[in-house]
Amino acid sequence: MPLPASSENATSQELRVVEDVVNRIITPSLTYQHGKVRQWNTEVVENCMQALLQLPLPRKYIVQCTILQKSGAGLHSTVQCYWDDGNDGSFTHRVENKNLICVTNVYGIAL
Repeated sequence: MPLPASSENATSQELRVVEDVVNRIITPSLTYQHGKVRQWNTEVVENCMQALLQLPLPRKYIVQCTILQKSGAGLHSTVQCYWDDGNDGSFTHRVENKNLICVTNVYGIAL
């Protein structure tokens, strides 16, 4: 069953769930603290996965999160997938404040 096309086949429900979770954890006033990055990463990934699995969609998910200190350094990343373009999809949600950048990638694979 094909899902509506939006951000590479992600549904608006999936986008909204991830935005809500990430924005609740990575707030505008959050300052980069190296000792807490692992905890934030875990919270983002686990809470996104839990929320996505509550949606009534026939998908398996992969959630990946990168948090980095905003210091002017570059970050380049590439992903390639072999899947069914009509049913599978992915999207990226980015949150940035004056101290850090959080990039969350979600991949949905149809069952």
